[in-house]
Amino acid sequence: MFQVFINSQGSSRNMKKTFATICMLIALTVGAEAVLAQAPPAGGPPDPQARMAALAKELALTDAQQPQFQRILEEERTGLMASMQQEREQNTAVQTAHQNHQRIEDAAMAKLKPILSDDQYRKYQGIVEAEAYARHHRAPGASAPAAQ
Repeated sequence: MFQVFINSQGSSRNMKKTFATICMLIALTVGAEAVLAQAPPAGGPPDPQARMAALAKELALTDAQQPQFQRILEEERTGLMASMQQEREQNTAVQTAHQNHQRIEDAAMAKLKPILSDDQYRKYQGIVEAEAYARHHRAPGASAPAAQ
């Protein structure tokens, strides 16, 4: 499948670059699978305690960070649930609902930034983005379809 040509003087360097690229792709794939494996089973509600435990481990949160992190995520979850309930009752347009949810999520991220290290924050952003992608790109019939 892969052809490696070792004809030039820089071939060793090229092989090292190719190997490093392949290793990086494998690491990204494994990381994405780990994040997506935390997703709830199709049709089932997410388990906040299990998600919190997985995030604490994945982000290597300290004992001091964990309660603050958990409080902010609980506030975000409560805000999102209240927003969704109100949007259902008022038959809010999808675009408006999305904007409301984005404001709530952005506020939570702003609260998390000062309590997380730069590395933890970047890693959490990646996890959130992977979860959002998984929510919005489900296989047909997998679970509740995304409203459009």
